[in-house]
Amino acid sequence: MIPFPYLSFDLGKKRIGVATKNRIGIITPLPTLFVQGPFPLFWEKHLPMLLEKYMPKGLLFGIPLQPNGEPSEQTRWVESIIEQTRGLTNLPIATVGELLTSVEAHERLFEMGIPSKKHKEYVDSIAAQIIAETYENKQKS
Repeated sequence: MIPFPYLSFDLGKKRIGVATKNRIGIITPLPTLFVQGPFPLFWEKHLPMLLEKYMPKGLLFGIPLQPNGEPSEQTRWVESIIEQTRGLTNLPIATVGELLTSVEAHERLFEMGIPSKKHKEYVDSIAAQIIAETYENKQKS
């Protein structure tokens, strides 16, 4: 199990959802990052800033899976970004399989009364929060 505080990521080529399990153990979504330019360069620049700001002791990544549980092209892309991340930090890295986290994130946003036109600002970070919750639940069982 990765120690907390940690950062949880829902990686996308256009947006990066980020959540944290903070020092007192609360999982909270953080502002979504909107990718500008080539993803690897954006990540190489922004990951160190996140690490400096939040000082995590570990990183968690959602690994997108198809409904049948099989990997996809997106899975392989996320795994390549995780490998890039290993070259940028020595922090422990954990992964958890994810399926339909964006769908659940949209549902949560509707329940909170956030209109659908505003979902783009929040959905990926809510998905990162769900990834962290999934990871925590798997560690308890």
